[in-house]
Amino acid sequence: MRTLALRGLMCPHTFVRAKLAMEALQAGEQLRVIVDNALSKVDLPRSAQLHGYAVLGVEEIEPGVWAITLQK
Repeated sequence: MRTLALRGLMCPHTFVRAKLAMEALQAGEQLRVIVDNALSKVDLPRSAQLHGYAVLGVEEIEPGVWAITLQK
């Protein structure tokens, strides 16, 4: 699984970067996106689903930091 660290970024930048990374993956591969923006924690999974990606989980890995696992 590839990890994409996007701390310090806000939507829509987090989704745009995650989408570009997802496009480079093969079907079935996973991407773990690390964000530290509460709005991105909600918007990134929603936008990913709208673009056909599976959201496998959203987990707070430390206070104010979330790992969002997506699958192509």
